Amino acid sequence: MEKRRILLVGERSLDEHGYAYADSFYDILRLQGHSVLSIDGTHVSKDLFGRKRRAELTRVERYVFDRRFNTYLLNVAQAYRPDVCFVIKGDTIKAATISAVKKATGCKWVLLYPDNPFMLSNGNSNSEVIRSLEHCDVVLSWAQMLIPVFKSLGVEHACHVPFGYDERFFTHKKTGEETLDVGFVGTADDERVGILVELMARLPYVSFGIWGNKWEEYIRQAPILAQAYKGPAVYKQAMVDILQSCSIVLNPVRLQNYSSHNMRSLEAAAAGVFQLATYTYEHAHVLFSEGKSIALYKNPSDLAAKVSWYLAHPEERRVIRNHSQVHIKTYSLQQVLMRFFENDLCFCSTVLEGYDSVRPACDYKGVVLDEQAAINK
Repeated sequence: MEKRRILLVGERSLDEHGYAYADSFYDILRLQGHSVLSIDGTHVSKDLFGRKRRAELTRVERYVFDRRFNTYLLNVAQAYRPDVCFVIKGDTIKAATISAVKKATGCKWVLLYPDNPFMLSNGNSNSEVIRSLEHCDVVLSWAQMLIPVFKSLGVEHACHVPFGYDERFFTHKKTGEETLDVGFVGTADDERVGILVELMARLPYVSFGIWGNKWEEYIRQAPILAQAYKGPAVYKQAMVDILQSCSIVLNPVRLQNYSSHNMRSLEAAAAGVFQLATYTYEHAHVLFSEGKSIALYKNPSDLAAKVSWYLAHPEERRVIRNHSQVHIKTYSLQQVLMRFFENDLCFCSTVLEGYDSVRPACDYKGVVLDEQAAINK
């Protein structure tokens, strides 16, 4: 594999106890032998506004920050001369900046967008992101459903890349006892609160545990949550330990991911736990096989019924979680990034696209995964 000079652009965690997706990319790319320089807006924001992140700034402050950051990015790229600019989200980067960086350095511009860039209403994207797409050499998306849209906007190489998990955090096998019936790890929002409140009301005899940010804001509106709330967000090994303490890990997929999956989909499987997730096309037919390597629910009553049934059938949970853990090994970030750079920054032509038929789960080379053979080894 050719070693690259990579400029990694993405928000990093501010301390050793936190975690950001870009942290894993930085560590893994360096371990794979690439030369990596990582930048985000921290230095720019610190110089202008102290320790505040962009999300905490006013509208005027964001305008000032964005202009300064784009200048900073261009200056760093001109000095570093990367082969590849690998951008995670990059919703503050202007289309003109991308063109200027590519012209000045001759680099390839790779965009990994972890949200839906076309859903502007929830603040996870903006019009500048959409304008910049045609300047990207490669766009990596977690959702198959978005690939045709990217291509229609002039993206030559648009690839479906599921939310890979960092296998360094998932090395410990499940050994301890399950101390909770149902656990959820994730940030609170109206959707998730509604699901948990209804489920807890339907199943008062089930023990629940909730970890994540913003849940305390909802407890006053929904006091039933207080008995389940355990603490703020957890990351890396602490998160794995919590997941492994639950008989069922709940994974409700947000509306913006409605046909796809989320980061917890693969993390739960990698942790070797049993997850009960929202029914989506990718959950059922691409990443997993419904009823074999994942359990899915379609509505609140179906969710409550399946929680009760699976709690009463531990052997069924064990079989599914074992299949699941083997099934997703090809989606570790380590393997995803190695394949990406081995194939000259593109495995797009081998990725399944479209929804014209129900397909078995496949790896990036289009080979049907024989998980039973792997389990029997």
